[in-house]
Amino acid sequence: MNDLNADQRKTMYERYTMIDPVLSFVANDRMRSRLICSVAKEHGVTKQTVRSYWGPWYWKE
Repeated sequence: MNDLNADQRKTMYERYTMIDPVLSFVANDRMRSRLICSVAKEHGVTKQTVRSYWGPWYWKE
């Protein structure tokens, strides 16, 4: 994290802030899906964008 410049840190924090509410429901598919939809609407991005912030290691679909 120390190797990141200011813009990269800002992007990292914005993305984390976006997915933070969903983290508590990682094991609950239904609730996680609802929260991803809600977060996407709130931030004006697609659900796929929110999912992409989790990283490819999580989504095995």
